Amino acid sequence: MDILNHNNSRRLQDKWNHIRHNYHNHYPNVREEDLSYQEGGFYDMTERIAKRTNRSRKDVLNEIDNW
Repeated sequence: MDILNHNNSRRLQDKWNHIRHNYHNHYPNVREEDLSYQEGGFYDMTERIAKRTNRSRKDVLNEIDNW
């Protein structure tokens, strides 16, 4: 399954809104501004998280999906 496809994007964004606080508690080195995004900026946000946690964007997306 390609986690990066367009159909999953909205579902992942909705899920992110529910887990964001717990995610931040799990990764305290990720700054609050890394976790925020405006409409259309989900890709950039996951890139920031990936860089901050030394992982790939795909790893971050999979983690959000499986949280």
